Amino acid sequence: FDFEDSSQADSWTAVADTAGATGTKEHVATGGNPDGALNFGGTNDVDGAGKSYQVQYSNGTFDYGDNGKATLTFDLKANGAQLNGAAVHLQFETPSGLVQDMDIQNDGLNADTWTTYTISSNGITSGTTGILRINLNIAAGAFIGAGGTLLIDNVNVTLSEDDSEPEAEPTDAPTTPPTRDAADVISIYGEAYGTHVGLTNVTWDQGEATEVSYANNNVLKATFTGAFIGFDLGAESDASEMTHFHMDVWFPAAYQAGQTIIPKFSNHNGNGETDAFNYTYAVGDGENGSWVSIDVPLTDFANARGDGQGVDGRANLKQLLFNASGLPTVYFDNIYLYKEATASIDDFNSNFNVYPNPVQNTLNVDASMAVDSVSIFDLTGRQVLRATPNAENFSLDVSNLNKGMYLVTIKAGDNEMTTKLVK
Repeated sequence: FDFEDSSQADSWTAVADTAGATGTKEHVATGGNPDGALNFGGTNDVDGAGKSYQVQYSNGTFDYGDNGKATLTFDLKANGAQLNGAAVHLQFETPSGLVQDMDIQNDGLNADTWTTYTISSNGITSGTTGILRINLNIAAGAFIGAGGTLLIDNVNVTLSEDDSEPEAEPTDAPTTPPTRDAADVISIYGEAYGTHVGLTNVTWDQGEATEVSYANNNVLKATFTGAFIGFDLGAESDASEMTHFHMDVWFPAAYQAGQTIIPKFSNHNGNGETDAFNYTYAVGDGENGSWVSIDVPLTDFANARGDGQGVDGRANLKQLLFNASGLPTVYFDNIYLYKEATASIDDFNSNFNVYPNPVQNTLNVDASMAVDSVSIFDLTGRQVLRATPNAENFSLDVSNLNKGMYLVTIKAGDNEMTTKLVK
């Protein structure tokens, strides 16, 4: 499209991405590179947000044929001494989505000379016809009067085979399978706890999730096309007794350290969200390209509807969202809420050992938690030895005890057990 005459200009339209904004387009016979060009843009007429003005091919849909890649080149020049805005951002939109080249105002764009830009979009499905759009945010200043117009000329679209690298994906299952008592878990996604709550894609998010399998283990493949992906829970859940959140996430290699993923629960039911809480996880060095186990107390979640910490609305959970910072495709497994179990008396009794029995000079104690105190009583009820080890494994000197039968009482937190001891 060289825009030497107005007939080619007729196959393009100018639009704006925001209500209340108007995109303008006109063919100019002179001032192009050379001769004719397309002059388009717009100016903010309201405060509050920078507007994105788009010029798009509108003479039917663009036919990409059997090609998986489209490379766009065009010449651009500011039409006037100065654009009135903070930056000019370029996006190339095809059926495969958006490709961005941010802040081209600092990459040669000026009012004196023409600058050539090249940008490519891979991943176009074979046999596709669809949109071809050049999206330039020329009013990023977000104030009345921000914006201006640009001259665009010599728009070329070259179609070729997709040459992008295959998207990385997991080759294994999460390395640490869940082992918690199912009675203490609300399982949202995963096979470890039998029938789970379940997830259903919502229609208003910016992504899609499908179930795939690696190493004989089902996982959730989530593809983000925008800032967030959302799910309706398969059953309304009362998580008021839950204390922690867990999920296993496989981050792609392209996801850099410091970028974030934010799980968010809410009781949204179509009538407005009143209670929601979320947690921000920043990817650490070396965590991309592998499974990462995220396990955090619910008290670390922030109240998404206010400034304080909070987990309001846990008794009535209806939705789970994941907000992402530049996230492409990630994989989820073992998403659940759980109640941190406190050791029961039975747990305590089954996870301690007092030996040898009978004993001669040294009594050994191995326990599953730190022991606060040990008391030894004779059969009359008289305490003959007491220790406060504050340890799980320790030894006591009982060489001064007379031969006979004793009772040993061990206390750890709220747990207490008594056993017989022979010397």
